[in-house]
Amino acid sequence: LTAPNPEKIATSSGYIRLKLACGADFEAGGKVHCPETVAGQEQAPLKGVDLQFEKNGVHLSLAAADGASLSRPISSGFDCHGAKFGEDKLRIETLGMGVDFCVRTKRGAMSHVFFTNDVDRQDTEIVLWHVTRKR
Repeated sequence: LTAPNPEKIATSSGYIRLKLACGADFEAGGKVHCPETVAGQEQAPLKGVDLQFEKNGVHLSLAAADGASLSRPISSGFDCHGAKFGEDKLRIETLGMGVDFCVRTKRGAMSHVFFTNDVDRQDTEIVLWHVTRKR
């Protein structure tokens, strides 16, 4: 028997429910943060999130934040092996259940992220599944 490679062991996994303008911190197990609002106005931008759900005009997107980088959808193997990073924003409307992409955080984690439902332009909330490994 050989010992498992510590780089391949998941440190966290689970569902992430993101509402528009909210973001996920993969270093904290996928913890979701949303901007505070005062009198209907959003306050300071989110800090410490690696991925943020945005709407730009009619387009929905996931944006890298806080030094993270994204891969293109369906561009890697198991555990993000072979992923090519460099994307800072992914348009997500029309992507569907099972489509995956990877997030590399500035703090060294690698998250393999999957859509759990089809995404439509009218969506104000999405649910993702993530498996995160620290490198």
